[in-house]
Amino acid sequence: MGPDRCGVPRRVPSRHGAGEVRVAVVVPFRGEWSGVPRLAGCICAQTRIPEEVVFVIDGGDAGDVARFRRLLEHQTRLPRCGSNVQVLQQSWAGPAAARNRGFKATSAEIVVFLEADGEYSNNYLERISEILGSEDVGSVCPELRLADVDIETWTGRYQLAKWKGIARLTRAGRRPVLGGWAFRRRVFEIANGYDERLLVGEDRDLVERIRQQGLRIVVARRTSFRHPEPSSPLTLCAKAFSRARLGLPYYRKGRPTLLVASARALGPTVILASGAISLAALRLHSILPVAIAFVGLAVSIIALFVATLFDQEVGAAARSREGMKSAMASRTWFTVLRLMERVSAFAGLVAGTWSTRTGQESPRVGPAV
Repeated sequence: MGPDRCGVPRRVPSRHGAGEVRVAVVVPFRGEWSGVPRLAGCICAQTRIPEEVVFVIDGGDAGDVARFRRLLEHQTRLPRCGSNVQVLQQSWAGPAAARNRGFKATSAEIVVFLEADGEYSNNYLERISEILGSEDVGSVCPELRLADVDIETWTGRYQLAKWKGIARLTRAGRRPVLGGWAFRRRVFEIANGYDERLLVGEDRDLVERIRQQGLRIVVARRTSFRHPEPSSPLTLCAKAFSRARLGLPYYRKGRPTLLVASARALGPTVILASGAISLAALRLHSILPVAIAFVGLAVSIIALFVATLFDQEVGAAARSREGMKSAMASRTWFTVLRLMERVSAFAGLVAGTWSTRTGQESPRVGPAV
C-alpha cells in the first residue's frame, strides 16, 4: 500500500499494540507557526501513531509556550490522537541543541526528528519501525524530498528540478535527503547525539558518525518528505548565503572541507569571470582571446543543447522546434539560478570566515530558512 499525502490516511491508523516497539517524535520549533497544523495533521494521519510527541521551542518565552499549546488544542487533533504530547521551551541554542533537549524528554526505543514545517507520507513512522528492527541499521531517512513550490514560476521549476536530482542520488544511496531522520535510542546515545556547535549540517554530521560505527544508513522506500522552498530568486540567494555563513563549523569538521565547499560554490563564478575576461580581451584585437571567447560560447551552447535533450523531464517534449525553444529557455534560467545560488553561497562563506578572523562572533539568528 503506497503512501498518501497528510490528512488523507489510506487506512485506519494502528494504535499502540502490546509488544510494539515504542516510537517518539521530536520537533524543534523556531517560528514556523503556519506549518504546525499541517505537521500535526501528518502525525495524526500516520498508519503508526507515535507514543510520544515532543515540541521544543528554541527561543521565545512562556507566552510562546501558551500560544503553542492553544494552537495544538484548537487547530489540530494531535492532543486527541493518543500520543503523549509535550511542549518544551529553551533559550535559543540552535536546532541541534533543541533536538538533543527533545530526545532527553523521551523514553521510546525509536526517536524520529521531524521538521516543524514539513509534510511526511502517512506510512513513514510505520516503515521506519520495520526497518530499525534490524540491529545493523543505525538510522533511516525518507526516500524523497519534494520541493513545496509553485511550478508556474521559474524559481519553482528550478527547485523542483534540483530536488528531483537529489532524489535520484538518494535512491542510489549517494546523498540521503535531509529532514525526518530516525534513530534507535541506543545508537543515538552511543554517537553522543547532535553536535550543538553546528547550526547547519548537524544531521549529516551525526549520520556520518553513525556510519563510522559500521552501521547502515537506510532510505525508507515508498516514503516522502515535502518541505517549503524559496519562491523567488532573492529568497533563494538569501538562503544560500545564510546556510553557507552559518555552516562554517560544519565545513571545518571536514564534511566536506571548507576548501571543497568553497570550490563548489566558486566554480560557476570562475567560469563566468573567465568568459567576461575573454570578452573584455576582444578590445585588444588579439586572435587568441577571440578564439577562446567563441570556442567557449560554442561549447556552452552545445552543452546546453545536449543537457536539454537528455533531461529526463523535458527531453521528449524538446524534440519539436517549439518544445526545444521552451526547454532551452528553461535550462538557461536553471543555469542562471544555479549560478546565483552558488555565488551567494560563496559570499556567505567569505562573510563567515571574515567575521571569524576579525574576532566577531557569527550572528546567531537561528537556523537557516
